[in-house]
Amino acid sequence: MMINLNSCSLGMNGMEWVINMAIYYYPFSKKQEKEEIERTEKPQTIEPMQDKSLGQEEKQIQTGYIKVTVKNLEGTPLPKTVIKLSRDGQEVKKITTDQTGEYKFEDLEPGRYIIKVWKQGYDVQEKTVELTNKPLSINILLKKGAKIK
Repeated sequence: MMINLNSCSLGMNGMEWVINMAIYYYPFSKKQEKEEIERTEKPQTIEPMQDKSLGQEEKQIQTGYIKVTVKNLEGTPLPKTVIKLSRDGQEVKKITTDQTGEYKFEDLEPGRYIIKVWKQGYDVQEKTVELTNKPLSINILLKKGAKIK
């Protein structure tokens, strides 16, 4: 196979020189030649570059967390208190507090949440909060009251 890359003529003091450049290509095998042809004939997909300087930014969902601390009116932490977190009428998570009366709901998308807290021998408390992508700490005080069945 011969590929003619360039032909040109040069003039030098009234004499004209013709230069032909050619490359001779001898493949190692027919299989290798076929693979090379297939490789060079495949269409290539080039993805457009995004210029972030023009205001195109990657969209990231930022999350926050809600840390709930439950205590009685005297300020004593209430372990094993049930906390239910809901959003748009759907339960997100229902847990029981640790020995310090705390629990942290993590990886929450920004929005409006309802926190419902109850423990045997105490009144039920419900609080609506608005979460941004920043941490939110909520203190809930439970008053002794009706028994939960």
